[in-house]
Amino acid sequence: MESSDEGSPRSKAVDPEEGKKKLGKAIISAAERIDDAYERLARLEKQLNLGTTAASSPVSENRVLAEYDALVSEKLAGVFESSILIGGRVELLTDIIGSLASAARAIIVLSAQCKKPHNLDSLSAPLKSLLTELDEMKVQQGRPFSDHVNLIAAASGAFSWVYSSSPKTELKEALKSIDASADKVKKEFTDRVEHLQFVNSFTSFVSGLNSLSRKFPDGLEWNSSGSSAPKSLQFSKRGYVGLDLAPIPAVNRSTSTKCFCEYQVGLSDVIVDSSKNQTVYVLYCRNSSITIKGDPKSIIFDGCTYSTLTVEGSTSQIDVVNSVGIKVKTKGKVDAVNVSRSQGVRLYLGTASADADVVVQTTSKLKLIVAEGDNKVPPPFPSPPSLLPSPSQLYHSLFLSIFLRPLLLDPFAVVHAHY
Repeated sequence: MESSDEGSPRSKAVDPEEGKKKLGKAIISAAERIDDAYERLARLEKQLNLGTTAASSPVSENRVLAEYDALVSEKLAGVFESSILIGGRVELLTDIIGSLASAARAIIVLSAQCKKPHNLDSLSAPLKSLLTELDEMKVQQGRPFSDHVNLIAAASGAFSWVYSSSPKTELKEALKSIDASADKVKKEFTDRVEHLQFVNSFTSFVSGLNSLSRKFPDGLEWNSSGSSAPKSLQFSKRGYVGLDLAPIPAVNRSTSTKCFCEYQVGLSDVIVDSSKNQTVYVLYCRNSSITIKGDPKSIIFDGCTYSTLTVEGSTSQIDVVNSVGIKVKTKGKVDAVNVSRSQGVRLYLGTASADADVVVQTTSKLKLIVAEGDNKVPPPFPSPPSLLPSPSQLYHSLFLSIFLRPLLLDPFAVVHAHY
């Protein structure tokens, strides 16, 4: 016998779009309830001191340290590596970032070994000082790679969470604040892999810390049965303990039209042989001295820090870009030197290049020295004499023209005027 639905109530039709909205709201609501329940459970475990809790067990805090070290090795290491490739001010960031990460790690280590001090100001003072140093770099707008600096400086919560009573809030704000600078970097350097790696690695690092903060919603937990915390924080300055970055091999390669000298670090005698048809690219070198022999078509010095470039032959143009602490010395004929987006550049132009055109854009602390005769620096040009009279000269001129001149021409002028 066939069944029939005649006479049975029919279900009301539901708008698909409205159904999607309701489903989305339900999912968000459920996720928020899960987060709240997780935090309440963590607080309850702490209050009841169940088993070996994070508040009383160094082992639990060591797991936090292990996760933190893993994030640094997997994510923050990408920031360090890309910073070296980018060079300039971005490479200088690695010192501060490494010190911040090391200071944060030192506090995590202490929390596993020591009781929580009544006042964290003395322990957090070095970290706050580093954040201030980072913030000072941030306010220097218009300088090279400002968006890269702003990206790190805006996310101060990525390091200050270790002494915060609400690390989850700090890290959420850090994630929100880096979006604007990250988008600017990606837009400007769309085809530069190292810049994209810089942004993505740091964003992943902060995101990983945000997940880690769920383990301690009320702040980093200290060992209640541990020893007293020291008054000052000891940590590795200008570096991160245990972080082993793979060295980038130095590269020297050449084609018929291009010659590359890349990733030279701490070398004082790098020689580059070139020909007239080649453009020489000196890229991402640090603390090195590079000498270019031959007469290349042009030379590009990009992304280098604290290095010296000596040009023995002749070339039509030298470009210094995105570099910090650079010395450029010319011995042969150079027609033009362009310096842009750099800082602390010294140009020593030999006698043959004394009339070279020098163009400077978006660069600070540049010094130009031009040789004269036997490599002597010429004296400064004397100031031209002023064509305008001094105040005293002007006064005497007016006095003569208004009062004395009529009397000299007509001694009785005053008498005539009076009568």
